[in-house]
Amino acid sequence: MNRRQLERGLWACTVSVLGLMGREVMLAHRDDIAAASASGRLLGSGAIPRMAAFDSDSLDSASSHIVTHDPFRVDRKPAMVAFAIAASGVPAPPVPAAPIVRIVLHGTIGGPPWRAIISGIPGRDGTIVVSSGDTLGTVAIRSVNKDGVTVRVRDSTWTVTLAKAGV
Repeated sequence: MNRRQLERGLWACTVSVLGLMGREVMLAHRDDIAAASASGRLLGSGAIPRMAAFDSDSLDSASSHIVTHDPFRVDRKPAMVAFAIAASGVPAPPVPAAPIVRIVLHGTIGGPPWRAIISGIPGRDGTIVVSSGDTLGTVAIRSVNKDGVTVRVRDSTWTVTLAKAGV
């Protein structure tokens, strides 16, 4: 038996099982219609059974029973404290401030084009050598000259200069 014959056999079994299930459903439905017509529960000449009418008092008593015996709580009683999204009387937790970036210029190298030795870049340990146009995470190096570096951090631009010796 090859794969194609096996697949055909499985499809044939599936179709026959579905056919038998459909036949049983139809027979059960026919028996329900016959029982309903014998008891006179049909509307006119159609085969739709009449819906049972509920008493409004029974609905009120059922809803009050559900409310007093809260099914979603372990002790089956309503909560003593009303639910609120924001806690009243409790201050909101403080918003953490962004880390302060302290960039230090240790020196410059070369002549045009200049390079700078800086430290304090977030996510980088120690000193690194940068040139104009470098981007290091959230820090962008705009320009480098013999006296300083222009750095853009988030929404501000700083010019970091070399400190004069002895001052």
